[in-house]
Amino acid sequence: MLRRAYPHDTRYRWVILGAGTLAQSSFAAVSVGLPALAPALRSHYGLTLGGGRINNPGRYLVLLPPINGATAASGTPYFTESPGDPFKAWDASATFDWMPSQYITFRSEFDHRAANVPYFSGPGGVTPTSCPTAPVVENICGSPGALVPGFTPDLKKIENRIGLSMLVKF
Repeated sequence: MLRRAYPHDTRYRWVILGAGTLAQSSFAAVSVGLPALAPALRSHYGLTLGGGRINNPGRYLVLLPPINGATAASGTPYFTESPGDPFKAWDASATFDWMPSQYITFRSEFDHRAANVPYFSGPGGVTPTSCPTAPVVENICGSPGALVPGFTPDLKKIENRIGLSMLVKF
């Protein structure tokens, strides 16, 4: 009497046959069904992926964070823009649009940004809450960008943002 190499050979064959049929029908549904649905989906939904990076060895292209009302003209000691100060950053974003009609669009967006130095505003903010040395005028302590004793701006190296919007066309 001959013995089979696989005692459960018939069950094994059915599993392989079932998996193959599932894979083949899934591939057919995706390759035939999606192109047929794409024009309808494209007219009501949108997806945009993006990103970028910057390598700026002298920070001459970097916008100054508005720490204590600082401007490019005033500068700030909290974030130097000296030649040779490196700044490297990158970002990635994903946007999803839903357009139920030609007059309205709902948009959701996620942005991730990162830098090699603290640059993005954290939860503590970039404006001092009290001003021990000078009067507060328009939320600025002393002159714009001035050093405030005991204050350190809350700057982070990473920032994540989620934005939701509705666009209406009249």
